[in-house]
Amino acid sequence: MAKKLNKATFNYGGAALSLTKSTTQAAVRFNPSAKPTGRAARNLVSGPVLESFQVVTAKRGIDAKLDRMRALPEVSAGTHVYHFDDQGDAPFVPTGNLYIEFAPDADSEQQQSVLDALGLSIKELVAPGAMRVSVTTGSPNPIKCAMTLQKNKLVRVAEPEFLTLPSERDFAPPTGRFVATQWHHENTGAAIPIFEIPNAVYGSDHFKKGADAKIKAAWQFIGGLGDKNLKIAVIDTGFATEHPQLRGDGTKVKNPFNAAVRTSDVSPIV
Repeated sequence: MAKKLNKATFNYGGAALSLTKSTTQAAVRFNPSAKPTGRAARNLVSGPVLESFQVVTAKRGIDAKLDRMRALPEVSAGTHVYHFDDQGDAPFVPTGNLYIEFAPDADSEQQQSVLDALGLSIKELVAPGAMRVSVTTGSPNPIKCAMTLQKNKLVRVAEPEFLTLPSERDFAPPTGRFVATQWHHENTGAAIPIFEIPNAVYGSDHFKKGADAKIKAAWQFIGGLGDKNLKIAVIDTGFATEHPQLRGDGTKVKNPFNAAVRTSDVSPIV
């Protein structure tokens, strides 16, 4: 990786995210039918397994070690590992997938041209102008792809997909661009932005202070976002259920129901 990407800053969830490339960790994905044997097994040092990726460590020479493991027949992919804000406790592993939303005025030919320039392959069409893509052998690494896409006027959202471990220390609540509109988390009685209408708000007379689900208070009390096995019913004006932060592994949103039209489509009106 180029030296300038040892530290990368880009937009993620509506906020600036700063990641630093690890000097001691990398991650590899083995072919489904292959088990690490021989040289691969000797290269492995105990590290966390993040879904399909095995984290490997080295006190020095991690770049060379990653290159050697990428060349092994039993390894299907290898990537550098990153840490958030120079903290070395939680590894962030790029999966090679990205979520992209194009600007409304970007036609299909322009969209394809942007993808071709970075060697990106469409995995799934989420909505008109929105898609999940993956890097190919002709692509830069996914973080560099995201940074390049975010500079393109034809692209509204470009976010790389990561695997990581939950952090039990230094809990920080979500800071996405829609958090301020989610009054049910914590209703202070103040005006609430209307995300569908730029520079518009619901006035303070629309919301009674304290009429909320006490979610932010619960997050602070437990020092985290809760247990993934908990089932929570949420009432709101719409959800972008295909966004990676909600989509996840398919267990985050279940049984959605739009009472107004009595369907399972709970996407926001756009």
